[in-house]
Amino acid sequence: MDERRELVQDKLDIASKLYSEVPEPAFTSQRASDLLKSVVRAPIATLKDIESELDSVVLERKEQLFVQVESKSRAVRREILERFDTILTDNDMSALWLEVNTWKAFVALNGDHKKVVHNFKMNPDLTPKSFAPGTGNTPDMEVYYNNSIILPEVSLMTGVQQWEHEGSSVIDHVLRKIEQNKDTGKRVIGLFISSRMNVRTMWQFFLLNRESWIGQPVPVVPLTIKQFSETMKVAYKTDASIYDVAALVDGISQVTLSMNNYEEWSKGIEILVDTWMKDRVENYG
Repeated sequence: MDERRELVQDKLDIASKLYSEVPEPAFTSQRASDLLKSVVRAPIATLKDIESELDSVVLERKEQLFVQVESKSRAVRREILERFDTILTDNDMSALWLEVNTWKAFVALNGDHKKVVHNFKMNPDLTPKSFAPGTGNTPDMEVYYNNSIILPEVSLMTGVQQWEHEGSSVIDHVLRKIEQNKDTGKRVIGLFISSRMNVRTMWQFFLLNRESWIGQPVPVVPLTIKQFSETMKVAYKTDASIYDVAALVDGISQVTLSMNNYEEWSKGIEILVDTWMKDRVENYG
């Protein structure tokens, strides 16, 4: 009991410091004072409730600081890129880290990122806690910009398992978002990121970028983790924004209209990514 009480008091101190200079803070000094009085004699159940509240407000503030300040630093961007390498070589929580790190990668782009929404859960230190829920047709994350939405979906599944378990769910997420925005005119496109692509996944996405049963494309662009990481590396070096990266994603989707099959598209994606990176570097500055 005493150890938990000390732990809660430490978390209370952290929360107070994080919000001390925030105008109109979500966690006020008065709330901190009230909780401090409660902690002294609170039973275990109440301590757990207080700890949960503190974890929530610390996470909220830590996420704000990451989005607004920390994500644009060279050190954090380097850490993001290195994490992608770790994800590919280390199985310890790699699938969870792939969600968190992909969200961080988008946030770290130049520009306004108030609308990079994640549907998975993180710990107060921005490490992974749990996956985006599989219920309610919920995508891993949602990137909003201008009049468009990118729905990044990530997976370490490969082979037939990828096609069976991820192919349909990714498409359903994009389809649902298209239906939700049919009166807004917003363009919706999926971005599927995995270690490698199954041929049937590629075939399915190729067809849906051209047409679907709803009378219009349900576009999903596949990129390997390596391709996405290398794209982000160049994006950071050349001060690219979400609009620059979105142009690449849209281009990969649109090029299906001039290609004969998914195999040709797969090779074309490599060319488009390489060309985008080369052009960014050559024209930078």
